[in-house]
Amino acid sequence: MKIVSNKISREGRSIIIDTDLSEYHIQKLMQEIERVEMYEVTIKQHKESRSVKQNKLLWAIIEKVSDEVNGSHREDDIWNVYKELLRRANVKYEIVAAETKAKHILDEHFRYVEELPNSLTTQKGRTLIAYKCYIGSSKFNTKEMNELIEAVKDYAAEYGIIDHEIQMLEETYR
Repeated sequence: MKIVSNKISREGRSIIIDTDLSEYHIQKLMQEIERVEMYEVTIKQHKESRSVKQNKLLWAIIEKVSDEVNGSHREDDIWNVYKELLRRANVKYEIVAAETKAKHILDEHFRYVEELPNSLTTQKGRTLIAYKCYIGSSKFNTKEMNELIEAVKDYAAEYGIIDHEIQMLEETYR
């Protein structure tokens, strides 16, 4: 179970974590704790994930861009705009080297996979292609999502979607 709290204190050698969990969830947590002999606790800084409003704003602007660029907002057209946006924003990705026959596996795990121009040859003579694998916005924190939204606004401006139209969408989703 994951617990998020900004209320942590010390009492002797004990650490007290004050949570906003309901009584039901506290009982469930205690039942889980009682079943286990040894625990592993990791403490790390909490990062806000993207908000629902940010997500709705992003997709509303993408649909508007798709209408302008493609004359429609069919699913394929919208996804093509989204992929182009991820590429342009260059926000979150991984570089992976793989054989060409493995590209379909990358396509299943990443939102967009772009083949890079350089290839590598292993000592065993196998050719590996470098792929830039873009992570989807569902995995973004609020800062990364803001960067992506700014990129889609710039993209929209390139296609003549005026600031006023974007501001109306922002007012709707803020």
